[in-house]
Amino acid sequence: MNYRNYSTASSNYRLYEPVILECPNWEEINPGLMEWIKEYYYEITINGQARRTEFISTTTPVDCKELSILIDWIDSESLYCADLIAQGTGTAYYDSPSQYKNFKVADYWGMWYNEGAYATYHNHYPYAMSFAYYINCPEGSSPLVLEGNEIQVTEGRLVVFAGHMSHQVEPCPVDNRFMIAGNIAFTGPMRV
Repeated sequence: MNYRNYSTASSNYRLYEPVILECPNWEEINPGLMEWIKEYYYEITINGQARRTEFISTTTPVDCKELSILIDWIDSESLYCADLIAQGTGTAYYDSPSQYKNFKVADYWGMWYNEGAYATYHNHYPYAMSFAYYINCPEGSSPLVLEGNEIQVTEGRLVVFAGHMSHQVEPCPVDNRFMIAGNIAFTGPMRV
C-alpha cells in the first residue's frame, strides 16, 4: 500500500512541541515528595534501571499532601498544555466545543536515579499527554531525552508532552535525581 504525505504543518513550528512550566510552590512541596519516594520505592530488577514507586491511579488515596498539591496544579495546567501541544497539528481539537476539552492526571509514579541508573527508550501511548516533574536534580543530572532532543532538568520543572512521544534517560552520572512521572488522559465532555 502506498501512502502520500499530505502534511500541511508549517515548517517553522515543531509538531508536538513539549510544554515546560515551573511549579510556583516547588520549594514547599519538593522535600515531602522526595521523602514519599524514599519511603515507597522498590528496586527494579532489570539491570541498571532507576528505582520507582508503584504506579498510582489518581482515584487511589495517598497520604502525602505534597502529592495532592502537585497533581492538582498539573490538572489545572493540563488544558493549557494540550492547547500548546496541539498547535500546528491540523487537529479537529480546535473545532471542539470548550466543554469537551477536559483532561485529568490518570496516574503517576516516583523515580529515584542513582549513579548509573537510567530509563529505556519508551512512550506512554495511548495517553493524550505524559509529564515529568523534577524534585531533586544535583549538578550533572542526566537530561530528559525526548525524541532525540535533550531537555535540561531543574528542580520544580514540569515537562508535559504528547503521550506518543518516545523518551529516555541516559545513565545518570550522579546520585539522587528524583522525579515524578505520569500520564494525563483526555476525558472528553465528562469531568472525572
